[in-house]
Amino acid sequence: MVKPEKISNGYFREILTTEMAPAQHSSLQFYKYSVCGNNFVLVDEVQGTQLPESEKSVFARIAADEYFGIGCDSILFLQRYSTDLLHSINDCRKYWNSCPTEFESDIDFVFRIFEPNGTESMCCGNGLLSTAHLLNSHYGLSRATILTEIPSAEPRARQVGSLESNGACQVNMGCPTAFPDRLLTKQVLEKQINHLNIVDGLTIAFQVKGMDGSVQTFSLPLQGFLTYTGEPHLIILDNHKAIVGKQNESLRIDLGHGTEPVAFSHQELGAEGVYDMTQLNTRAVIKAILDDYKECERESPASIYSVRLLRQIGLCLNSDDCTLFPEGINLNFVRILDPREGIIEYRCFERGNKKETLACGTGAIAVAV
Repeated sequence: MVKPEKISNGYFREILTTEMAPAQHSSLQFYKYSVCGNNFVLVDEVQGTQLPESEKSVFARIAADEYFGIGCDSILFLQRYSTDLLHSINDCRKYWNSCPTEFESDIDFVFRIFEPNGTESMCCGNGLLSTAHLLNSHYGLSRATILTEIPSAEPRARQVGSLESNGACQVNMGCPTAFPDRLLTKQVLEKQINHLNIVDGLTIAFQVKGMDGSVQTFSLPLQGFLTYTGEPHLIILDNHKAIVGKQNESLRIDLGHGTEPVAFSHQELGAEGVYDMTQLNTRAVIKAILDDYKECERESPASIYSVRLLRQIGLCLNSDDCTLFPEGINLNFVRILDPREGIIEYRCFERGNKKETLACGTGAIAVAV
């Protein structure tokens, strides 16, 4: 349960252009939320449509731009539920062979999340907290049932609410579900315990071009856990007992502009003589990512290095050429600080906007699982 850190509202002058039509201007009201480090542009369509379905992706690309738009991690739309709405979404986006209109509980609203590239993602825990605050502050609702994971084959209902005592918002994200087959190449799985998949033998690689024009390829073996909490997440623990490497080994690679992500499976890397690469120490990489980053020293050289390193690994697993996770994967590097108190720290790379964000609600739940 959290309180949104701040809320503001405003108007955004949207400019839509096409090759066949002149530029058109329209005024659109939005709310800017910051929750647990994530920041969103929330468009309230409870009382009526502000943007046609065909223009939502275009608006997301414009509004999310931090230089020429509003700037945010994601664009959120909150709509009143109806079967007509689901049919209109499907007419435009072709998500389902037939509209999913039968649910176990009554649905009040539909929650949509769009990424900076205009694609629609499935779920967002901190985004749902934002909608809980909006529904309480503007409509006086202390609880509501919201339909999420719209692009999936089976959208899910989740309950959000606000506590009257202190105004804190909460969302019941439910239990993790089986990892969708379309999001995973089975060869990366070692075994499965309930809805937690153990990943081993996964190796990625990236290439670094030196000042002299030479190219060196580095490989990195990864071991971790896959779980689905409305979004797919790969959890990598720095104290995973299976991680190999020396505790005190350090890591520094010159990660300049000549760095390119390349993703390989374990089998491809096993072919002798195919690639000339240096295998990185896994523990040293994880240690560099988690140790270098300090909130008060974000612009320090060490911090910038770890940001680039995390981004490089995230891009490897979310590149167009990566066949391991066909629709991408959210990446979470995790350290347990205090087992008795249950205190952890983590850094997350999100598949939707392909960058590190300061927080991730579904990622935090995945780590808890």
